[in-house]
Amino acid sequence: MTSSDLHLIDGLSATEVALSTVEDGLTGTLYVSSCPGFAKDDEPNEARKQAHLDFLTDQGIELVVALTPDDELERLGVGDMPRRIMDAGINWVQAPVVDRSTPDTDQLALYIAAMDRVAKVLEADGKALVHCRGGTGRAGKTAAIMLMRYGMEADDAITLMRSRRNGCVETPEQEAFVRAYKD
Repeated sequence: MTSSDLHLIDGLSATEVALSTVEDGLTGTLYVSSCPGFAKDDEPNEARKQAHLDFLTDQGIELVVALTPDDELERLGVGDMPRRIMDAGINWVQAPVVDRSTPDTDQLALYIAAMDRVAKVLEADGKALVHCRGGTGRAGKTAAIMLMRYGMEADDAITLMRSRRNGCVETPEQEAFVRAYKD
């Protein structure tokens, strides 16, 4: 991983995955990150939230997909981030999935619709960010599936994400979900 692939901003950890990794000619960029506004082992604060928001705008992120449910955002002290992100002119979509799990039957349609939105941005040479709490399990699984949508095999997508972001696709359930995913 090059230093330009990983961004560390006051507790936010974001990894860039260029679609050109999968297929020549694709220039969109997917970012996989921890929850904007949140820093592990520290209390949320306004300066951190603004620094994370500045990162999103400075990178030209057009779409943020939150895989965190509302109650989790509130527990993390970042329940106001969706509004702040949208106020900054960035599209925000929520496709909530319980931590360390995969979308259940009721969540699957919303999850797939969110991935379709990501694909639309990436295919227009844009930049999208997917996040969960820590940016590894739910977000890593989603990034692996996005790579598969552009032709990468499941095991290769999991391996690539783990090489770019330690701990990606955390659980056996998440691995099985990636391997079973069909576009």
